[in-house]
Amino acid sequence: MINNKGEIVANIGAIKFSLFIEGVRYNAVQLGQVIIKDSHKDQNLEEELIALIVSKYENIVDVIFSYDPEISPYLIKNHGFMDAHEYKYFKD
Repeated sequence: MINNKGEIVANIGAIKFSLFIEGVRYNAVQLGQVIIKDSHKDQNLEEELIALIVSKYENIVDVIFSYDPEISPYLIKNHGFMDAHEYKYFKD
């Protein structure tokens, strides 16, 4: 987000990619870390950024998710996300 002075005051990472599960391709977006300048932390910008990403991608991808533990669970749930179990697979 850019303020009226042209300064970047907030940012969220969003990575769009294909995800394959059991041979089926899904279009996905992963929400990354939210960064907000200290002078703007009280302006609810995190919620605005998440809303912007959701509105931009909700009709064009199959999955939007985040691994970032610093994004408030309240904000995520407020935008229609739900908790899911995480699975990790390793190959010897």
